[in-house]
Amino acid sequence: MRGRFKRRFASKLRASADEVFAHATSVEGINEELWPLRLTAPRGVRSIADSSEMFPNGVPVGETLFTSWLMLGPLPLERLKLRLVELDLSRRRFVESSDLFSMRLWQHERMVRPLDSGSEVVDVLTFEPRVRALAPVLRRFVAHLFPRRHAFLRRRFAQA
Repeated sequence: MRGRFKRRFASKLRASADEVFAHATSVEGINEELWPLRLTAPRGVRSIADSSEMFPNGVPVGETLFTSWLMLGPLPLERLKLRLVELDLSRRRFVESSDLFSMRLWQHERMVRPLDSGSEVVDVLTFEPRVRALAPVLRRFVAHLFPRRHAFLRRRFAQA
């Protein structure tokens, strides 16, 4: 489709796949990667993969987990209705397909694969802006944000 974009980002790290996945699915880890941006979460939610305090019967895959705001300091930039459409803890993989104001489609797949020397984190983003005229701005935003997230991961977990 003409207005749909797909980007892939990958980094090899010197930490175990379990350690990286725990970080990557924790609210604290997500916000460390996003800094200076921040994603809000309801009180008590510490991880999108294990929100047992909020969801005692397990994370409801395919349903909205909660509404979140992408913030820059006190300024809300975007509203997300956070939804996991796939969650495979044994393979350290999730697919988030959230409803955003700016995107007709937003799908973020993250996989953390074990390697002999540590792990590899791979993000695959597929997105389609609601307003076609915003496509260049949103493409640049994604093209800037995810390399920054991976640079943070490489610093935090040392590049393999």
